[in-house]
Amino acid sequence: MSGILTPNQLIKDLANGLRNFVSPLYVADKHGRPTLIGSGVLMQINQKRFLLTAGHVLDWNKDTTFYAPDDDNTLIELTSPSGTKIVPPQHDRIHDHLDVAFIELETKYFTGLSSYKFLEIVNANGNDAPNTRKLYGFIGYPSSKAKARTDISKVRPIPFLYYSRSIDHREYEQLGFSPRSHVIIRFDPEKVRSSDGNVHRFPSPYGMSGGGVWLLADLSGPLKAESFEPTLVGIATEYHKDEGILVSTKLSVLFEMLRAAYPELSDTIPASTLIRVSANLESKDI
Repeated sequence: MSGILTPNQLIKDLANGLRNFVSPLYVADKHGRPTLIGSGVLMQINQKRFLLTAGHVLDWNKDTTFYAPDDDNTLIELTSPSGTKIVPPQHDRIHDHLDVAFIELETKYFTGLSSYKFLEIVNANGNDAPNTRKLYGFIGYPSSKAKARTDISKVRPIPFLYYSRSIDHREYEQLGFSPRSHVIIRFDPEKVRSSDGNVHRFPSPYGMSGGGVWLLADLSGPLKAESFEPTLVGIATEYHKDEGILVSTKLSVLFEMLRAAYPELSDTIPASTLIRVSANLESKDI
């Protein structure tokens, strides 16, 4: 494909491919029924494979086991040598605006999976500098669109992608964030134009926390397919309904967490050039 693309054409071509790197995460409710509580990005670094997600999503593991669907949408238990997250300020997640975590996956989880893919670290950038000319896509699994089948071990999650430009730098400060550590986009669920050109209402983004945030394009010039390559830049962490924004924490934070937990991966993990992160880590078996 060559030539100049419109954003809608671009999204239509890319959404199906990018969603293969994002998995829904489930827990069991008190009746044993699956409940979708978040999303996670699958990434490979050297020979280790990880699920990157939001800290408040991993917090669910205090009380319940995690499950994720296999190729047949049958839920399988998510097991790991350990789960690691940033310890929130004063152990209060409400005041934790970084709110990211990762899980190292055991081999038995991803053996035989073909519908999911692990993103290589060369396709990720922790040092993206957001501006209003850049187009970002938030990919995850809204809980309102994740229905259980008659057999409660089966699910049918539906991934969604919402794309918009970054807010202005001055707005970051007004909202108590920084473009050095976050990417924030405007969210208007009533004005979503799909690839068919029609306007639809986007579902509530609850459940998309922990999903991937990709830099899709720089709109300062024409969109040319031959020069376009989406890059993972963050993990979705917050939805502010009153302000109409979606917030993500940049990968530089997670990369420094991974570097602290796995010193043997330091040469592979890109260093942060925009922010210094002191990773206060807490690990636990899941």
